[in-house]
Amino acid sequence: MAERKSDFALPTLDDLFSTQQEREDAKLEKIRDIPLDLIDDFPDHPFHVKDDEDMVQLVESIKSNGVLTPAVLRQKEDGRYELVSGHRRKRACELAGLTTLRSEIKDLTRDEAIVYMVESNFQRTTILPSEKAFAYKMRLEAMNRQGQRSDFYEIPEDEVINAGLITRAIYVNEGVNEKEKFENDYDYLLELADDKRKEIRAAYEFVGTDIRPLVLVQFPVGQPETIAAVQDKLAQMGYTYDNGMVNIWMSDEKMISDDLTKLNGTPAFLLMKQAISTGWDCPRAKILVKLREGGSQDFQIQTIGRIRRMPERKHYIFPATLDFCYLYTLDTQYKEGLLSSLDKAYQVRRLFSKEEVRDFTLTKEMRNLDIDTGIGERELLHRVCVISGFSIRTIL
Repeated sequence: MAERKSDFALPTLDDLFSTQQEREDAKLEKIRDIPLDLIDDFPDHPFHVKDDEDMVQLVESIKSNGVLTPAVLRQKEDGRYELVSGHRRKRACELAGLTTLRSEIKDLTRDEAIVYMVESNFQRTTILPSEKAFAYKMRLEAMNRQGQRSDFYEIPEDEVINAGLITRAIYVNEGVNEKEKFENDYDYLLELADDKRKEIRAAYEFVGTDIRPLVLVQFPVGQPETIAAVQDKLAQMGYTYDNGMVNIWMSDEKMISDDLTKLNGTPAFLLMKQAISTGWDCPRAKILVKLREGGSQDFQIQTIGRIRRMPERKHYIFPATLDFCYLYTLDTQYKEGLLSSLDKAYQVRRLFSKEEVRDFTLTKEMRNLDIDTGIGERELLHRVCVISGFSIRTIL
């Protein structure tokens, strides 16, 4: 029989031997007017404070009635204060010309303050999806550090995407001709994956980021002969254990570089079985090669989650290649399971199947002929590049 939980709590000694008035006075002792110049904003505060119409109304209310609900601060070691709850009230006091903020001082650790900050801000009427996603993540990490049980929250995928935490979608079998028959899927898929890895690497270099994408090669069973064949194929492509470009993570064999999980780590390929330990974290993993190894397998979402992380926790306007992750597999059962399970998984299909229709010409039209802009094609391209932040030399 399940143990029944009770909401009954025993009173403390202070409650037993003090009056209600004394307890209220004790609480008031912690509420003080703190100079604004001694109050620091909460680090990495996920909720934005806007000078909008609601702020104007709050300013007028504070001018007329003062701060009705005290802000919550925690005192730092240097004697200054950290704002836990009340960022809008603090901003309104500044706009109202006040020099102090009515505040309650709470004795909170950093992680306790994070949890308090997140939960108090969820009372807001308007919260952006990106703000909510970051806040959930901060709260979960803080509770984990405290060793507390953290409840599971179901957050819409679009909110996590908008926060820049995961890729916008998964591309399945980009460039794969599934009508062809292959004796060994790794011969074909590893080369496609490596081409995509090089493309992603070049895209990171284009935006000035030193990130080296990682390819995960998943073996459902981990048969020694299949692993050996993949290792030989990678060696032919120039990737070996000796040059540090290949790592392996199996239950009976592990060869892991110290920099595997670093964003600019040397390894380009990681050989792995169905699952890696739960705590493994490598946001630069962008490509998964799922081998058949003699049979089909049902789709499991754990490994896909490992290639959906955005390493810099942001999306890129250009190149769009960086906003997606990529799966290569000839396992039909696995692929169909993935496409039916995830909303943001897209199979890339070939537009043309006949060789004779692939060669065609598009007429380049750089300006609207109905409007005489007075500028030539190259000048228009220059203006587009300047607005987009790219150089003509790069594009041409």
